[in-house]
Amino acid sequence: MPIAIDPEAKVRIILDSDIEKPDAVIFLCRALTGRQQREISEFIEKVSGLENVAAIDETFRILALCVIGWDGIPEPYNPDKLMDILNTLEAGEIIRKTLFAGPTWADKKKFVLPSEVNTGESAKPVPV
Repeated sequence: MPIAIDPEAKVRIILDSDIEKPDAVIFLCRALTGRQQREISEFIEKVSGLENVAAIDETFRILALCVIGWDGIPEPYNPDKLMDILNTLEAGEIIRKTLFAGPTWADKKKFVLPSEVNTGESAKPVPV
């Protein structure tokens, strides 16, 4: 199954400012399709030419496309709350990280394949 449509494939993003904090909020983001990557890339190219209010609204619209959940915030995920907890720089950071990140094929294999480690017979005891 392609990673972008695998419901188990999520990108976990921590803001750079929180990376060392033990209680950092983790934003759960979707693995993007090519079309979504293109839409986000087009947004990044045009956002600097927008008026401030339009740029902010467009930033949070694109952010809601990326983020599908969070860990570390005591209330249930609601995309309408993103604008209440993040500023535009933090939103942009999550968008950029989502665009250029995603589970690798090795990560995807972990979702669906059993371990490759043979857990059968243990080593024989060493005589003393």
